[in-house]
Amino acid sequence: GYLLVNRVPGNFHIQAHSRHHTLNTYNTNLSHTVHHLSFGMPMSDWQRRRFSSFGFFSYEKHHHPMDNTLWHHADEHHAWHHYMHVVPTRYLLGDFWRDRYFAYQALVSHHLQ
Repeated sequence: GYLLVNRVPGNFHIQAHSRHHTLNTYNTNLSHTVHHLSFGMPMSDWQRRRFSSFGFFSYEKHHHPMDNTLWHHADEHHAWHHYMHVVPTRYLLGDFWRDRYFAYQALVSHHLQ
């Protein structure tokens, strides 16, 4: 799904809920997979090729650090907590203003609670 928000300081929470069932927190396994989490507009093919030609670092590692990750814990009554600090970043991919790309880098930490 998508979550559209204004560019303002703040946070959002994703929690396990059900309208039809009561979740007993002592008997719930909250293991999960993050398929994709991103901020901002996706890169065009030209921007991706141009960015990769610089060879500084992996775009995906710094902008989508949680993509395709499994967060598993075998015991019940444990949940992973993820904290992200999202930083706006401007890249100059050429000589002209149209060659600028605005992105958001994400710094992530996790702990099991």
